[in-house]
Amino acid sequence: MKVLHVLHTSLPYIAGYCIRSDQIIRNTAQLGCQSVVVTSAQHPNAGEDPELIGDVRHYRTAKRDVSGLPILREFGLMNLLHQRISEVIELEQPDLIHAHSPVLVGYPALRAARRAGLPIVYEVRDLWENALVDRGRFGSRSPMYQAARRFETYLLNRVDHVVTISEQLAAEVRSRRTSGTGVTTIGNGVDISELTEELSSVAPAEMGFQNDWPVLGYIGTFQPYEGLRTLMDAYLKLRQQGHQLNLAIIGGGGEEVALKDYAQKLGLQNEIYMPGKVPKDTVPSFYRAIDVFAYPRIDSATTRLTTPLKPLEAMVADRFVCVSDLPAMRELVDDGTTGVVFQSMDTSSLSAAVERALCNPETTSAMVRSAARWVRDHRDWKELAKGYGPVYEACVAGTEAGTNRAA
Repeated sequence: MKVLHVLHTSLPYIAGYCIRSDQIIRNTAQLGCQSVVVTSAQHPNAGEDPELIGDVRHYRTAKRDVSGLPILREFGLMNLLHQRISEVIELEQPDLIHAHSPVLVGYPALRAARRAGLPIVYEVRDLWENALVDRGRFGSRSPMYQAARRFETYLLNRVDHVVTISEQLAAEVRSRRTSGTGVTTIGNGVDISELTEELSSVAPAEMGFQNDWPVLGYIGTFQPYEGLRTLMDAYLKLRQQGHQLNLAIIGGGGEEVALKDYAQKLGLQNEIYMPGKVPKDTVPSFYRAIDVFAYPRIDSATTRLTTPLKPLEAMVADRFVCVSDLPAMRELVDDGTTGVVFQSMDTSSLSAAVERALCNPETTSAMVRSAARWVRDHRDWKELAKGYGPVYEACVAGTEAGTNRAA
């Protein structure tokens, strides 16, 4: 079976979105799927087209003649992607389209799939209207929010099957699909063998701390919803309480400059290690250098529904993890068994969770072992990818509930 994946961005650009997509492509190959990729005009294009990543052809969409005005810009980007998908369908003759959110990718993929008479799977990583609220584009009660929600719901009801990354997101999608069926959850995962090999082959990163104190840390993007100000506040509180502790915040993008300004405001600019975005091949060394990981996501529509990737990597690295008390995060961490859950946006709750890890080494070690075992048993991509097989087969056979090739 040949599957055409339609993506917002892909490798070699590094983001959790791109890493998940790459894992799907690589591991469904073991199921007999041959993949090709089309990326949107918002991918940072460079090099030849198609671009070979591994042995997979990645077709790029050139960004041209797109209005800079809101709404017109989005429709221009969708039209460019629709044209490119149609061209690649002619070239590659796929059996199935697998489009990945956002809706600006999913909708042009739907149009191209229906024109070609092909089945389409739509994978939802986040709901477009929620993501735009988190980015400050509009409020959750605005007419623009309602319009974006209707657009997403339109798409959810016209694809053959929807895949989501969390049970929370799946429940929301089911409530919006008229049939209430045709939804599968395939959660975030890690390549256990690859990550384990990388971790075992590197020394801990050198972060320049002039002491041997434990390191509290975070690895990931610097988006506002990640709650990294709360992490800085909790660290300051712990230091004021007399705890000997270092803080490392690894990553970039988003509000990186604002976070550095906030560290300076707290007087912590010389105490926090913030190197910016680091090369992908050095990330395992930072997992080895950090003792306790915190993922202090704020409470928002997006964070209640979507799960991050990085806590799973930290768990495989045999590191203690504490996360915000959000429904999606609770799908990753069982409080008191595989880590600790703290109240979102609450500095005292986060500092207490870290203190619990530091002051109870035996209990902490038991949770670390349980967490690593849980990820190996339930979140290995080699096993997770098998969930796509039945979805693809049912869609290609035309047996999926709600299939409407003429839509």
